[in-house]
Amino acid sequence: MCFSATASFGVSIALLGVGAAALREVKAPRQYLFAAIPLIFAVQQFIEGVVWLSLTDPSYEQFQRSSPYAYLIFAHAVWPIGVPLAIFLLEKDKMRKRMLALLIGIGTVVAIIFMYYVFTKEAFAGISGHHIYYDLRIPFQTSIFASMAYCLATVFPAFISSVRKMKWLGWSSLASLYVSIIYFEENLISVWCFFAAIISVVVLAIMQRSSTVLKTKLVAQ
Repeated sequence: MCFSATASFGVSIALLGVGAAALREVKAPRQYLFAAIPLIFAVQQFIEGVVWLSLTDPSYEQFQRSSPYAYLIFAHAVWPIGVPLAIFLLEKDKMRKRMLALLIGIGTVVAIIFMYYVFTKEAFAGISGHHIYYDLRIPFQTSIFASMAYCLATVFPAFISSVRKMKWLGWSSLASLYVSIIYFEENLISVWCFFAAIISVVVLAIMQRSSTVLKTKLVAQ
């Protein structure tokens, strides 16, 4: 991420193990997308490692244009749709599912807005100090609206969910967002995604608890 290529590749490798462990806890098809979150983050962090190399090592210069686009697709299109969808698939309460469906719609609109600017305004990445920044060249007012909607789509589904301990994911996401805004505002895209990748280990904890609850119910029967 914004610290170094080594940090990105290291987190990517670690998350492969976390993701594999989460997938082993899957007991129903509807759990697969949620359990795969650490693996998706692993791919994203690997891509940012390539972004780092493309900006610092001449032998990787050929990836200097393509790797930022790949990273931004994950950051701005996959997550605002994928997070509410993953939690929606786990939900059983009808009212909560309606609320989550609304957030999926909001996330889809946000993804479309961001992808429009990514591919029409020649987004690019650069290094500022020890951090990577991404410039999407979005007008200020549009950026404010899209950013607020993005946070709504990616953070609040965890608070709507009735799944036990899902709120851990929500509070962790909010805390990491706060730290990213306060200390890394110019590099928010990179830093928050890095923190989110790390706290995706909460996904494993939630999957393990869900598996334990299911086993307990089966034993009781």
